[in-house]
Amino acid sequence: MKLISIQHIFVQDMNAVAGQVYGSVSIVSAMGYVHALERSLKNIEQFSHIKLNACAVLVHDYQLRTFYNEHYALKFLQSRNPPALYGLSNGDKSKTVPVIEEGKMNVELSLLIRYEGDIYPTIEQEFIKHIMQTAYRQRFAGGSVFKIDSVNLWQLHHNDSDKKIIRQLLRPLLPSFVLYQRSDVLAEYIKDNPNKDTLDALMDFISIKSCARPNHVLIDKHLEKVITDYPDVYQAWQEHLQEHDYHQSMPPQIVIDYFENLQHNSNKKILKANKALFDEWQNYLNPINKTSATWSYLPKPKKGYFVPMMCGYKAISPVFYAKEIANCRSKNLEDQVCFVEAVHTLAEYKSTHRIKDYAGLAGALWYYHHEEHWYLCEQRQIDSINAEPNLVFDDYDF
Repeated sequence: MKLISIQHIFVQDMNAVAGQVYGSVSIVSAMGYVHALERSLKNIEQFSHIKLNACAVLVHDYQLRTFYNEHYALKFLQSRNPPALYGLSNGDKSKTVPVIEEGKMNVELSLLIRYEGDIYPTIEQEFIKHIMQTAYRQRFAGGSVFKIDSVNLWQLHHNDSDKKIIRQLLRPLLPSFVLYQRSDVLAEYIKDNPNKDTLDALMDFISIKSCARPNHVLIDKHLEKVITDYPDVYQAWQEHLQEHDYHQSMPPQIVIDYFENLQHNSNKKILKANKALFDEWQNYLNPINKTSATWSYLPKPKKGYFVPMMCGYKAISPVFYAKEIANCRSKNLEDQVCFVEAVHTLAEYKSTHRIKDYAGLAGALWYYHHEEHWYLCEQRQIDSINAEPNLVFDDYDF
C-alpha cells in the first residue's frame, strides 16, 4: 500500500453543513478534494498514470463559527458578501447586500491518500512540490487552505516491519481523531430494537436526551430501615433505580405489593406518621406536573464519539446528458448527470493512536462506491477489499 500524507492542513471558513448535519468534517468533501488533486495530475504527462483512489481523514482541531443569541440558541455567524459590482448602476451599488445564510468552521486536519502507480526517485520531489502547490490552490469544502506542514510519501508491504513504519507515519499526526463509518453498529441496534426505523435509531445515537425521575428520598430511607426483614424488596428497588429511563421501567411488582400491604395493614397512627412517605410513593407511581423530580441524562445505546455523517448521494431521477439540463455547470455537454438527495449514516471518531498495524490503517481509508442509484463513500476491511459493502439505508422513494 502506497500513501501520500498531507500533514496538518489548516482550512479557514470550511463549509460546516453537509446534508442535514453540521459540525463534522464531511467525508464527501474530503473525497472531492482528493479527486480534484487526481484530476490535476492528469494534466502533467509524467504524473498522468497516478491514481488517488482512497483517503483517510484525521482531524486535529476545529472551531465552529457560531454564537449564542439573546435566547441562548446556537447560531452560525453570518456576513454580507457583496456580489460583483461591475455593470451595475450607481443606485444598485448603494443597496444593502443580502445575507446568504451559511455555516462555516475552521479546521486543522491531515489526509492519508492511497495511490496507485510508480513515483520514481527522479521525479519524487517534483511530485511532492506539485501536490503541495495544488493542495494550497484548491478549495477544501469551500474553505481556503492557509497552511500545510509537509507532504510525504510512504510505502507499506503488509509485513512485520510495517508497525515501525506506521508509528513513524502517525506520530507527527498526533493528537488527532480518525473518522470511521459505523453502519454496523446502527444495524445491530436496529436488529435489537425492531420497533425503531433507521432514522429513530440514528437519533438515539446522536441526540442528547434526559429523563425526569420523581423524588424518592423518603422511599429510600424507609426501605433501608426494613432491609433486614424485606431484603428482596430492597434489592428489587435498587435494581429499579439502576434503570436510566424511568418511563420505560416502572417499579417491580414486589415493591408495589409491599407498599400496598403496608398501607392496608397499618393502623391509623402509623398511617398518619407515614403520610409523607405514602404521598411520595403515590407521586412516584402517578406523577403530575407539580411533582418534584430529578433530571438526569440518558446514556447513548453504545459508548463512543458518535456523529451523524453524510456519506454520499442517492439518485432521484434518471440519468441525463448535461446538454439536456438547463444551466448545468458541466462544460462537457456529453457528461451524464442526475438529480440526487443526500444519504446519511452513523460515524464515529476514534483516536489515531488506536491504529497499530496494516489492517487498522487500511480500515481507516475511504473509497468511492457506486451501485445502481447509490453514490457513496465507504470504508472496507483489509480482508475484504473487494467485498460488497455492508451499509444500512432505507430505500425511501423520494
